[in-house]
Amino acid sequence: MDKKTTSIFFSIDKNVSNSEESIKAAVSLSKKCNCGLTYVYTSESMDILGANIDDGIRNFKMKYFSDIKQVNSDEGLWKGLAVESQKYDCNLVVLGAPPIKSSLFGGGMAGAVGRFNAAILFIGDNSTWSEPKYILMPLDSQSETRQKFFRVSEVAKMYRSTVQVLGVYQSNDYEEKTYVHTYCFQGKNYMEERRIKADIKEVTSKNCAETVLDESNNMSQHWISAVSNTEGAFKTSAFQKVAESSNVPVLIMPFQEVVGSGGVGY
Repeated sequence: MDKKTTSIFFSIDKNVSNSEESIKAAVSLSKKCNCGLTYVYTSESMDILGANIDDGIRNFKMKYFSDIKQVNSDEGLWKGLAVESQKYDCNLVVLGAPPIKSSLFGGGMAGAVGRFNAAILFIGDNSTWSEPKYILMPLDSQSETRQKFFRVSEVAKMYRSTVQVLGVYQSNDYEEKTYVHTYCFQGKNYMEERRIKADIKEVTSKNCAETVLDESNNMSQHWISAVSNTEGAFKTSAFQKVAESSNVPVLIMPFQEVVGSGGVGY
């Protein structure tokens, strides 16, 4: 996943009312990274170009000053975007859709995101697009929480964002606090080595999702970064709740298993 972005694929659920937010996000990202823009039209997607594709492409360029092409998929929204982005080796996609609710036995957003090899900029149906002056990067005591470092740094360089590292201790256990503290400084150093401004804040909270959302509510013009995860049967993960509740874009890195290490979280 740690490959430079060379194209932007995106798709929008046909039932959302804020489709313009996803279009603006996709156009902005494609311009910032100077790469191609492709709309994936699935069985569940909004038809943004219309029946006459050539006219739709011209109208899109007149309105957004951006070239676009379209690929079609017979799959549903999430699977179709995942399959097409993988086929064309795209590693950053924009998805405008309502969050997928989890069942008693998990699934939900983590299950849908698990189809992707690409990072996802998720624009929920209550989200508002903005170019990020800040990127909130929560970290916990699990090593895989650092899987977000590369893509966050890439986006931060595009937009000259400041990365706000948020370390969350769920207890006062010495070992846990040591890991969180260490990962926070690794995150800050990772950004600063790439000439990205970064700050650290560390807090103790048993409810990680609420802490992330509260911190987000106190910030302006920002995104939240996340690594997708689940916490097992009959539980709702912090990732799921943040994806459901956030009113800002969430930059999601699909969780990748790492041999010999524990689970993933914030």
